[in-house]
Amino acid sequence: MRVLGIDYGERKVGLAMGDTDLRVASPLEVWEHNGNAEALVSRLLTFADKEDVGGIVVGIPKNSLGEDTKRGAVHRRFVARLKATTPISVFEVDESFTSAESRRLQREFGSDASEDALSAMLILEEYFGTLV
Repeated sequence: MRVLGIDYGERKVGLAMGDTDLRVASPLEVWEHNGNAEALVSRLLTFADKEDVGGIVVGIPKNSLGEDTKRGAVHRRFVARLKATTPISVFEVDESFTSAESRRLQREFGSDASEDALSAMLILEEYFGTLV
């Protein structure tokens, strides 16, 4: 199944595409986000339909104890809007440390992908780790 990874932010949204059978993810792009969640959800669902996406994975920020952060509540509202708007399955994973790890990938491997798209890729890789 093709899955769309989302690194949700208040100003930017990183995207990655992955495959649950191959368990491979690739960074795609970053979209500017002006805070209009309804418009963002509509754009994401149009993109998901065009790309034949069977699942959407959204990163949720957690603290070191695994508890939601203040930003986590904003992310959960976004996830709730997605779930209420689409028949596509929407999954949540902990996105802790994805920004730091994406910067490391850029630095160590010279990746041209943006930090946010790499974070979305790492979110998908975290999700793949939960699959049996």
